[in-house]
Amino acid sequence: MSGSEEEQETEELPPHLNFLSQDFDPLEALQTEGLEPPNPRVRPLDNLNKCRYILPKEVPESILNVSHKSRSAESIEAQERAKARTSLLLEKAAEKARQVKIFDMLAENAKGPLCFLSACYYEKGRVQVWTRHTHGVRGNLFGFLKGFDGHLNMILQDVEEVYTG
Repeated sequence: MSGSEEEQETEELPPHLNFLSQDFDPLEALQTEGLEPPNPRVRPLDNLNKCRYILPKEVPESILNVSHKSRSAESIEAQERAKARTSLLLEKAAEKARQVKIFDMLAENAKGPLCFLSACYYEKGRVQVWTRHTHGVRGNLFGFLKGFDGHLNMILQDVEEVYTG
């Protein structure tokens, strides 16, 4: 429909059904079958608060007339403390990320068995550990290496233990 056809159609309607008239009656318009608004593609405002944005400044309920509440000193102080706490936590996290990880340092400088353990750790390979007691071999452990230290203490997962006697 062109603009001139819409104007002709709204002029033909009685004033209480004409959307552009000051005598418009919304209740009767809702009850009238086949009556469509001038622009049916306009989305309805889904709550009253959104309607306040389209009211002119002269209307007291307009969002333009709402005075902004001033914040209390306590509220401002609390926000500043929260910001300081957040920045402190971010600084600590950044410092922790910059720190050299001990395991990485051990793995880089490792020689001999530590080098082998670090390779097993990174390749997620299965290791075999011989356990012993004072008079000989106690048994074998087979498992996946999850961690180790410089004293060859190891953390294994999915371990099978075989006793030799």
